Amino acid sequence: METFRLKNGQLLEIRKADPEDAAQLLAYLPLIGAESDNLLFGKEGIALTLEGEQKLLREIGEEPNSIFLLGFVNGVLIATCNVRASQRERKRHQGTFAIAVRKPFWHLGIGSLLGKKALDWAKATNIIATIQLTVRTDNVHAIRLYERLGFRPIGILHRDLRIRGEYHDTLMMEWLVE
Repeated sequence: METFRLKNGQLLEIRKADPEDAAQLLAYLPLIGAESDNLLFGKEGIALTLEGEQKLLREIGEEPNSIFLLGFVNGVLIATCNVRASQRERKRHQGTFAIAVRKPFWHLGIGSLLGKKALDWAKATNIIATIQLTVRTDNVHAIRLYERLGFRPIGILHRDLRIRGEYHDTLMMEWLVE
C-alpha cells in the first residue's frame, strides 16, 4: 500500500484489489454510478453477485497483464482504476483503461495518482504495448487528465452511449508504451 497527501490535506491510500474487497466494491459501484453520467453504468451498479465479484478480482489478480487499483481515504473506498487485457495471445498486449473517483473527491489529484500508478505498472509488465479508453466528448476534465497521462485521441464513436434516452458521443484515446 502506498500513501499520498491530497490537495485538501487528506491521505489517499492506494493498493491492489483482492477478492476480500468484493463486498466493498459492490457497495461502491451504485454510489459512484449515481454521482456521474460519465460511467458505463448508473445507480444500478453492475450485475455481479458477491461470488462473481470475488472471482473477477481473483482472475485480475492472477493475470500478468491486468491490474485493479483501489483508492481509500480514512478506510473508505473512494476511487478505482484498472487496466484489463485479454489473455488471448494475439490481444494480450492491448489493455483497456477505466478510472472512477467519487464526486466529493474530484479535482484533488486522485485520478492522476491512480492513472500514473497503473501506467507505470503497464510499462513494467513488458507485455502491455497499448492501452485504450473511451470518454464522453463533453467530459473535458477527464479528457485533460488522460492527455496529461499521455493518452492521445484517435477517433470519435458517435452515439456510443445512451443515457436517459439521449445519445452521447465518446472520444477513443490510446496510450502507447515507449
